[in-house]
Amino acid sequence: MIRGKSISILLLFIFLISCSQDKSTQNQVTTLKRTAEELVASKKTSDMSYKQLMNILNSGSVMVHQGILIENKQMVIEGAGLILNHAAPKENPWIIMNKQDQEEFKNSLLAYDIVLDNYARAIAEESKKENWLEASNKSHELMNSCIVCHSMWKHKVK
Repeated sequence: MIRGKSISILLLFIFLISCSQDKSTQNQVTTLKRTAEELVASKKTSDMSYKQLMNILNSGSVMVHQGILIENKQMVIEGAGLILNHAAPKENPWIIMNKQDQEEFKNSLLAYDIVLDNYARAIAEESKKENWLEASNKSHELMNSCIVCHSMWKHKVK
């Protein structure tokens, strides 16, 4: 089971891997310095729950995978767009955690927002070039990021 400092180290590792695959690392480091509150405020507001947001992100992922499989650029781009342009849930996402876990969860949200955006952008770019194998590789990395985050936090949800 992953705890405290191990989670921070894992998030940093995931963030650095993601940044190494993108030319705009400096902008992302600056972005990471913002707060979780600023991240949520930067998104469109909505009337959905955090669980409903996760369902939208899942729908984007499904569209990406299906679009790659059938080599449909537009489907991949639109699926990636669901991930990149998602709205914020009606309540702050960290309220699903107990008080003692909320700060660490906020750090996860900040790191994973960048990671997911990087992979979604890379997937869309590779599909535009019809580089289906690389788009597929990036989509698997995206899914692995989702699974890692879920495995770190699912047992801590209130």
